[in-house]
Amino acid sequence: MRITTTGLTLNIDGKGFIVLFDDGTRIEKKDAKVDYKNESGTAAWRYSVFESISDEELEIFANKKVDGFKLYIYEGFLYPKNETIKLMGYARGILAAN
Repeated sequence: MRITTTGLTLNIDGKGFIVLFDDGTRIEKKDAKVDYKNESGTAAWRYSVFESISDEELEIFANKKVDGFKLYIYEGFLYPKNETIKLMGYARGILAAN
């Protein structure tokens, strides 16, 4: 799974992410390494995490709508809202392929 968001301040040792679902469920990985990169031509920084998830966590993505996420201290949301439906479809497709 890859999560990306932007921030205006540089943080080089950030760790952890939380994915929140509309029913209150959450997936949290406190030790996930958060990578950073300068956004070309802007004063912003792009923060991202690339982390493996379990089959149980994949089931959550397939059956529940993501409400938002937090990467280290930076919050993010899926926009437009139909992106959460696409994410559910991708997760269901991966499950079906297994």
